[in-house]
Amino acid sequence: MNLSRSFRLALVGLVGCWAGSLSHSASITALGVQAIGADYEARGIAWMDRLVPKEHDVDRNSAFGSAGYWLAKITMDPKESYTGGLDLSSMLASPPSWLIVAPTDPRTNGAMNYGYRRFQDPRDPGEKVNVGYMGRLFSGLLVKGEYATLYDFTVGDTAPADFAITIAVHDEAPFLMPSGLVLEQVMGPGKGAEAELAKLPAVSSQEALFVTFRISGARSGDVFRLSGKASSDRGMAINAIFVDVVGGSAAGRR
Repeated sequence: MNLSRSFRLALVGLVGCWAGSLSHSASITALGVQAIGADYEARGIAWMDRLVPKEHDVDRNSAFGSAGYWLAKITMDPKESYTGGLDLSSMLASPPSWLIVAPTDPRTNGAMNYGYRRFQDPRDPGEKVNVGYMGRLFSGLLVKGEYATLYDFTVGDTAPADFAITIAVHDEAPFLMPSGLVLEQVMGPGKGAEAELAKLPAVSSQEALFVTFRISGARSGDVFRLSGKASSDRGMAINAIFVDVVGGSAAGRR
């Protein structure tokens, strides 16, 4: 069952401004950074189920995270629901060796339980895992309607020429879900290029939204920064990060 839906978004970083409806086959380049669209996933949030088509999965195997992933896994025990601050290795993760992910601010938190959705468990795709929130989870740090940085992605020596970063968001705690996302190159020859999904649509019960950015021609040492538009002043977070290689599968994961 294809649960992908189209919606209107703005792509920033070109000479001038472009806005429209993007599909998987769109060829829109913003100095190596593209916002290629979003997919909805429901019914157990089958992010790695290849029987559930995913329009914007760049390696075309209908599974996100073929090259790596980070899930904000939580437990139901309140004493164990907080799994660490800056150390993303405490999450349920299989990171690629060629991409380093790090929070942009020391006040960014690891996985916390402000509500959760049930995602497929990569250790056993027939089972589910509770996925909570990762990001700026304390009030007083944000202004509603303004952007704040979340994570930096640093490219390594063995990175493929063309890859994608997919951000999963859900609204179990609606005040934490960003209303927009932007990926900007902040270090490297393409510094200043950015791609923005200016307005994310609502996510209904038991769903998650998978927002995909494509990076082309990145070099070792390039840094791309993910920021979100705060929908409240109480905090802002995402739920998972997935990495895929364009035209490949699990290249460079280990």
